[in-house]
Amino acid sequence: MEFIKQSKAWENIAREAYKAQKLRKEYEELEKKLLAELKELSANENSEFGQFRFQKIERKGSIDYAAIPILKEMDLEPFRRAGTIVAWKLFKY
Repeated sequence: MEFIKQSKAWENIAREAYKAQKLRKEYEELEKKLLAELKELSANENSEFGQFRFQKIERKGSIDYAAIPILKEMDLEPFRRAGTIVAWKLFKY
C-alpha cells in the first residue's frame, strides 16, 4: 500500500486529530465507569433526580438470517446495497 507524503500543516492537523482520538477514548472510558456506577446506584431500575433521568433502553435481538431455511436457497446478492468506505483511521507510528 502506498502513502502520499504530505505537508507540515497536514502533520499538525493529524497531531491534533490524534490527541482528540486519545481524549475521546479517555472520556468514553470515564463515561462507561460513571454509567456503571449509576446503574449500581439505581439498582438496575429506571431512575431520576433533578434534571436527570437514567433509563434502561432495550434493543430487540438481531435476526439470524442463516437460520432461515428458505433464504439458504436464495441468491441474496441482488438485494445487497452499494458498498461504502466504512471509516478512515489515523495511526501514530
